[in-house]
Parts: sequence; structure tokens; C-alpha cells
Amino acid sequence: MATISPAATLLFAHGGGFCKQIWEPIIRRIQASPLLQTRGVGTDFVSFDFPYHGSKRDESVAPQLDLDGPGGPRVRHPAQDLVPWTTEEMRRQVRAIREKHRGDEPKPALIGIGHSMGAGAMWNTEVQDPGTFDALILFEPVYGAPSREAGDKISDFLVSLTLQRESSWPSRAAAEEHFANFKNFAGWDREALAAYLQGALVEDEATGATKPGEAAAKVLDDLAMMAPFLAFDDRMTRQNDLFRAATFWDDRTFHPDCKVRPIPVAEAAYQQVQRLNAAAEGGPRRPLIGIGHSMGAAALWATEARHPGTFDGLILFEPIYGETDAAYNKSVDFLVSITLARDNKWYVAGLVLVLQSTVEAAVSHFENWNNFASWDRESLASWIKGGVVYDKTQQAAVLACHPQVEAAVYSGPRLCLTESELAAPQCPVTFHSGSRTRLFDRDVFERLADQHPGVYTTHPPLPNTSHLLVFEDPAASTAAILADLEKLSPFQPGSAHL
Repeated sequence: MATISPAATLLFAHGGGFCKQIWEPIIRRIQASPLLQTRGVGTDFVSFDFPYHGSKRDESVAPQLDLDGPGGPRVRHPAQDLVPWTTEEMRRQVRAIREKHRGDEPKPALIGIGHSMGAGAMWNTEVQDPGTFDALILFEPVYGAPSREAGDKISDFLVSLTLQRESSWPSRAAAEEHFANFKNFAGWDREALAAYLQGALVEDEATGATKPGEAAAKVLDDLAMMAPFLAFDDRMTRQNDLFRAATFWDDRTFHPDCKVRPIPVAEAAYQQVQRLNAAAEGGPRRPLIGIGHSMGAAALWATEARHPGTFDGLILFEPIYGETDAAYNKSVDFLVSITLARDNKWYVAGLVLVLQSTVEAAVSHFENWNNFASWDRESLASWIKGGVVYDKTQQAAVLACHPQVEAAVYSGPRLCLTESELAAPQCPVTFHSGSRTRLFDRDVFERLADQHPGVYTTHPPLPNTSHLLVFEDPAASTAAILADLEKLSPFQPGSAHL
């Protein structure tokens, strides 16, 4: 029997410090929506973990902490330059989707939905390879060009705060309690917070503690939303080698001791598309839609900017984008400071079987942490699934993304596109933001929509939400995504197919 091909694939990209599980509350709502139920639109849902996050926790390279810099603390780590590795991962995901639908006709639309870092990655992928996506729905991509005159005040701020963040707890329950009562998460929808913790907390088998893993525990997207991401070099002599060189603005490598050149983000994301295209040889291309948040949104955007036509649509939630100015540097100081002070490990002393107890301690920590009070409970539970892992060596539950790695992310640049790159995407790109955000400059994105009305659409902010809008109000975020999807051809009446 022939396999039934979906009309569209929704690709979700999370923000920095989070994990793929944070999209579960939104995916559940989309699946139950009248748009899919009554119109019979066959839809695939794909979410993934970026490197250093969730299931891809990686502590193989120790972060180098510098507390004596003139501007404030800094952390050097391969995660520092987001563009190369987030775009590379985006391309890997796109290739996998194309491979899955090799020979299908027509091929499903690819719609990207991203938040913050993920939104930027999707945007960049479409910019670099126009046509990768059929549409982009982006939630607060962090964007802006670097300003040498502005200094590093934002980085000082973010790194300092990040390095103060707790990163370990005696058990998973303690970790979950911490986040449930942490004031920075008070605005999170409880479902969203629970979803986040599912992937954000891991058990450390060596110590029995629960902590965030190697990739900086970005439990607060208030921090992730301000994560520096990427800047494109506009020099004509560097255009073709920009991402292969993986050097941005100051031409420094990821890490002074790193012997392997990092894979550029845009190149990484495009490789995903190439894999999918190779799988589809011999048949027409099906639409690919990316959905991302924060860092993930930026990765999607960057991929489409570098390779126009990669996606058929991008839905981005606050992608990390914009100039590195004095205001941004001040935010970096704050984020780095609180990140480095975060708990990242939970354990229970005197217990032989610590796996469940340490994870429960971590879960309890997050569920009771005031900073997670605003999170939807389902979102929090979903995050915990991927955000907390068990580390056998430490015998503890740990965050899958270590605070020092997260602080390294804040220490780097963020996404900024040239005029030609901004006009490059060949798919519709939509932006979403929160009414209380401090990381999404609406004036910048409204100007983009005015300058390129055939590419960008900036929607009104979601009420009573911050940069963490997808966790605080997954219902409203889902409604925003569905409204965008309804305008795309795969979801038009009469377009559904078997």
C-alpha cells in the first residue's frame, strides 16, 4: 500500500537553553485544531534539540571562564558563535525531512516555526538558501548588527547573571520545585514549564545530582531571548566564504584550544535541506515549513537568508536579531550574571538508587521556582522532559544545557543581515512577539515588513507575555501559528490530499 503523504511538515525550532519538548503544548493544540480536524490537512510535526541542548547535551569541551575582563565576565566555548552550529543543525533537520519524503509527489510544504535563537536559525537558512521553506512563523528572533562603539555592556550583563544561576539540585524533584517557584518563570504556562523541564533536566550518575547539561541551562528564555546570535559580514570578498570560515566581525574562532573549525550555522542548516532534496530526487519538491523560537528561530531565518528557497514558510517567535549596541550589552551583563548563578545539579545523599529521586528533586525545584511561575504548567513539564537528564558519572540529575555554556552563547554576536540578504527569502516569513518583551524591537521588524512586504509580516504582540511567550501562553501562540498556516496553500480549502 502506498504511504499517505502529508500536505505539510511543521518544523519547530526552540530558543537557546531550551529543548524540543517545549513545543509539545503547542503541537497538541495544533493537532486538535479545527484547521486540521475539519479540513483534513495531513500534517507532520517535527521538533528537535539543537547541539548542547536536551538530548544533545555535550560536555566534551570545558568552558573557559574569564572573570577578569575589563567589561565583565566572559565564557569561551564552541557554543559561543551560534550562527555556524545552529544553521548546520537546521540544515540537518531539513535534509532529514526531504529524505523522508523522497519520491513523494507532491512534496509536503515545509513551514518553519521558531522562537528566539531557533527563529533566527530558520530565518538565516532561508536567507542563505531562498526557497528552503514555504513559510516562516517566527517568535521574537533576536536580531541586530554589532556596534564596536557600543562596547560589550550587554554581554557583560548577560554573562554575569548567567554565571550566578543555580545549575544543580539534590534530586529532579528539587530541581522541578526550584523552577516551579522561581519568580522568573512565574509567567510561564504550567504545561509549557513542565514540557521544558522534561528535556532540560538530566541526572548526573557520578554524584546523583540533577543539573543542566553542557549546553548552558537556559531555563529562562528571558535570558535566552537576549542571547547573542550572529552577524553577517557584508564585505563582497567574504560573501562566499563567510560561513565556511565561521568567523564573524572579529574573526576569532570558537575557542582558543579548539582544533576543529566549527561548522557554520547557515551551512549546517542547509545541509539538512540538501539531505531532504537528495531524498526527493526523481520527484517534485514538497513544501517545507519551519517554526522556531529565539535562537532556533534565528537559525531558521539565517538558513533561508543564506539559501533562499530552502523553506516554503517560516513562523518565527522572537528570533535573536539586531545590532549589538549599549542597551544590548547591558542585557548581556545581566543574563550572564544570573545564568552563572543558576542551580544545575540535584542529588540525594545516602541513596543507592538515585535516578528517580534526583530527577524528582530537580522537577520540584523548577515547579516551585518563582522565575517559572508565569510558565504554563504543561509547557514546564514538557521542558523538564528534555531539559533535565541523568548523568551517570556524577550520579545526579543535571540540566542538559550547562549555565557556563549558556553564558558563552551570550558572550557572542547575534544575527544581522545585509540588505541583499534581507530581501533574499523566497517564502513568507512571519514574526510574533510578546507585549512585555525587552528583546524584540518592533520598530526594526515593522520597518522590515514595510521594506519587504512580499516577504515579511510582523503581527501585533501577544497580550501579557514576554520573550517567553510560547511557554507562558501556548494557547495564544498556537492560535497565532494556526492563523498563519491557514493562509498557506497546503492549508487552503480544497488543498488537502491523501
